[in-house]
Amino acid sequence: MELTKQKKIEFVEKLAKEIEEANSIGIADISYIPAKFLLKTKKELDGKIKFVYGRKKLLIKALERTKAKELINFLGNQPIILLSNLNALEMNSLIKSNYLKLPAKPGSVAKEDLVVNEGPTQLPAGPALSELKQAGIDAKIVEGKIYIASTKVIVKSGEIIKPNVANALQKLEIFPFEVRILPNAILSEGVIFSGEVLELTKEKVSKQISENFGKAYAISISINYETKYNAKELIVKAFRNAVYIGIEKNLYEKGVIDKVLAKAYAQALALKNAAKIDA
Repeated sequence: MELTKQKKIEFVEKLAKEIEEANSIGIADISYIPAKFLLKTKKELDGKIKFVYGRKKLLIKALERTKAKELINFLGNQPIILLSNLNALEMNSLIKSNYLKLPAKPGSVAKEDLVVNEGPTQLPAGPALSELKQAGIDAKIVEGKIYIASTKVIVKSGEIIKPNVANALQKLEIFPFEVRILPNAILSEGVIFSGEVLELTKEKVSKQISENFGKAYAISISINYETKYNAKELIVKAFRNAVYIGIEKNLYEKGVIDKVLAKAYAQALALKNAAKIDA
């Protein structure tokens, strides 16, 4: 139903006031979210997070009047505004805790290895057995029901899911995909948290820190840049280089002379063998 001009003005004014009063303001794109799941999530989060729907133009007008006007840059195709008194991380965590498992569709790409585990199923003996086998699943009949005889990866990560495999997964009630509301950005206490930042977890951050430290450490060793973390290895590296130079230049120095003599002996022995000189 089309809003009257007055109703539009009232909507914008009310929303602008609510945005100003909220501790955290989020933006999400719901163009890919099933309507039933959206309503279910809204109901479950009622009292903690408010979902505000409206025409994109009206949402923009409301945002323009508030502290959250920079969130206009994060609006998607079909945006909603999320309002809460929680902080950004709490709000994001609560939103993402609600998700819907979806079946695999033919032609979709597996985001991870899809595994069918060994064990009993509730499928009765019948046509389903041959359908599972056609999908590459090792199945048999045990006590009148289909039993998965061995664990197997039937689709590897990145591969396209074939129609017979998608059908088999649905029969086994394996739903490998998830849909959830993902905020494009959240403004909280004057700070904008982008969707990329909100995707970070403690595990991801720890992994990135570890990987970056490893790269920085390797570079510091290669350019001989001393830090408290690499001092011992640089000393070892310097000693090895000194020994190598000492051997190459035949320096009669402590720690090198035994290696120089060994080198000389090896060269003399090689020369003797080449000249076929008897001892």
